[in-house]
Amino acid sequence: MKRIYAFSLLIFSLTVDHALAQSCLKLVYSDEFESATIDESKWSFEQQGPGWVNSELQNYTGNRTENARIENGSLILEARIDYYQGHKYSSARLHSNGKMSIHQGRMEFRAKLPGGRGTWPALWMMPNDIFRHATTCSAQTGWTQDCDAWPNSGEIDVMEYVGYDPGVIHGSAHTKNANFKSGGNFTSHINISNETDQFHTYAIEWRENTIEWFVDDQSYGLLNKPNDNWEDWPFDQPFYAIMNIAIGGSWGGAQGMDDAIFPVRMEVDYVRMYEFDTQGTQIPYQNATAVIPGKVEAENYDEGCNGVAYSDIDGSNVGGAYRSDGVDIENSPTTGITNVGWIDSDEWLEYSINVSKSDDYKVSLQTASETNGGTVTINVDGTPVITNLALPVTGSWATWETTTVDNVFISEGEHILQVYVNDGAFNLDYLDIQGVIASNLSSEQSDFGAKVFPTVSTSTITIKGNDSYHYEIYDMVGQRLLSGHFSTETKVSIQDLDSGTYQIVLHSGQNHEIHKVIKR
Repeated sequence: MKRIYAFSLLIFSLTVDHALAQSCLKLVYSDEFESATIDESKWSFEQQGPGWVNSELQNYTGNRTENARIENGSLILEARIDYYQGHKYSSARLHSNGKMSIHQGRMEFRAKLPGGRGTWPALWMMPNDIFRHATTCSAQTGWTQDCDAWPNSGEIDVMEYVGYDPGVIHGSAHTKNANFKSGGNFTSHINISNETDQFHTYAIEWRENTIEWFVDDQSYGLLNKPNDNWEDWPFDQPFYAIMNIAIGGSWGGAQGMDDAIFPVRMEVDYVRMYEFDTQGTQIPYQNATAVIPGKVEAENYDEGCNGVAYSDIDGSNVGGAYRSDGVDIENSPTTGITNVGWIDSDEWLEYSINVSKSDDYKVSLQTASETNGGTVTINVDGTPVITNLALPVTGSWATWETTTVDNVFISEGEHILQVYVNDGAFNLDYLDIQGVIASNLSSEQSDFGAKVFPTVSTSTITIKGNDSYHYEIYDMVGQRLLSGHFSTETKVSIQDLDSGTYQIVLHSGQNHEIHKVIKR
């Protein structure tokens, strides 16, 4: 089952030196092709004979299952030699005009392409109002012989591919002043592999002044708006999606046909349309707010997008597949540890936390660094609570050490905790935030000769010793519940505590001893 998100998403991009790597997206339309048949509330079928455009040879057959159908969670577009309706080649072309469209945002197709000499598959976009910038025709006249609705109103080719040139993916845009017929139109290409054997994600990100092309989240082309003239930038309205396999034609058939390849198919895993989310939605990972005291796993940072819930500079996950966004997460097969890795200066992660009690806490970070170590600042709701904490060089990316800061005050309630990387390179496994008692329970104790009795009580305990000391009562997860001083003999009411086991820590300077009592 494919996992999609209705909240904001990260734009993955390897071109991180511009604003695109900091954008959030909101899913507005999608088809995951999980139904038994093609959803006609989202798609319409083209029915046109050979020669309709670009001297192409195929017959687009409309809603014919031999040419367009759903199989195993994918849309199948199939081109065949079957002489259907008297034409040698049959194929399919689907569009979402009047059903699904976007004006700026991200248009994304995930597909496996047909190969072979003579094929010309395309994933592309046309304007909802094709006559918006037409000068020789209109909606009233329709598409006449001299109609200039194309290219005047624009075209965006998210992906084009010709089978005689394997491994090369093209992205293009067409306008009145720059199109493939007149020349000068924007076009770019990228070399990939396995395009006919594996799924790849083909996308554009379309803004007010730019259109950028991606394959598998790698940018390979950027078109900048040259001016405000519609002749050069007609991208001023919603565009809809088109998917088709053309056969032959002026480009696809430029090196002839190979009839031995048929039938050929394009498999489309999904189609998704996103708008830019200016609000930058951020929610806890899997809706599970981290409870403090407790451990916060580094890889469970908030869901959202780059620049809002986290900041990752390289924009793609080079470590593993624990999550589907761009933060580098490593799944170690040797240690079984899942951690955030490849950490660089000025990156950060945020976590939604719920602190059960205002208190001083012990904060521990488990990190590994082969050579550089690093420093971090911990912020709570934007306010530093730990500044420039130095992290050690551990000698290996899989050798872990814990760095601890005591007496970090965090108030009760819900907060955003941020780990900000000032500098360095390290892996981060977790943050452990516990009451101060957590460090005392396992440390060496002194012997004051004090007594706490009875060890089982319903209302009151007595602390008795030879000197004046400070006492603190903690529950078993490290929350400090009561504190005070005792001298020789002091009675402490535990009537308001819930039933359970408690730790009593007696302090004298830096020394302490621990007693246990049970409240019935």
